[in-house]
Amino acid sequence: MKKIFVFIVLFIFYTSFCNLSAFSAEISTENSAILNREIKAQINKIKTKRIIIANALLLNNAQKEKAGEIYSSVIEKEALLLAQLEKEKEIMKNLYNEENNRSQRRNQRRIIYNLQKAIVDVENQVDKDFKKILTHDQKVKFNRLKKEIIISDF
Repeated sequence: MKKIFVFIVLFIFYTSFCNLSAFSAEISTENSAILNREIKAQINKIKTKRIIIANALLLNNAQKEKAGEIYSSVIEKEALLLAQLEKEKEIMKNLYNEENNRSQRRNQRRIIYNLQKAIVDVENQVDKDFKKILTHDQKVKFNRLKKEIIISDF
């Protein structure tokens, strides 16, 4: 049943993608566009989840515009956090190749944990801001969709 629901939601996403062009703004940092494929894939996954939820909630035009503003205001911050996380994970991988670096590894794990927490905090703040523009019925549906998408985690 969940797979069917996810399929229906994905179908809705693909058929109405052109209506939410504000969600698909180009991601760039202060200096240049992000080139890392993994980060782009993670950002696209986040965008896709948001678009699926927005389409399933049948937002009106005013809500779509506000949602686009909310999402576009944090997408660069998320991209920077994800880029930093990838960089720190690479440092951690190099520390495991060296011997006798327990304290450095512990510090690096702490840095990675804090970055992951920051990413979750940004996503929670976005969800909180997004809920402000929803009606009561949409909020209930949003909470249900959020759980189902997390469970399926396409």
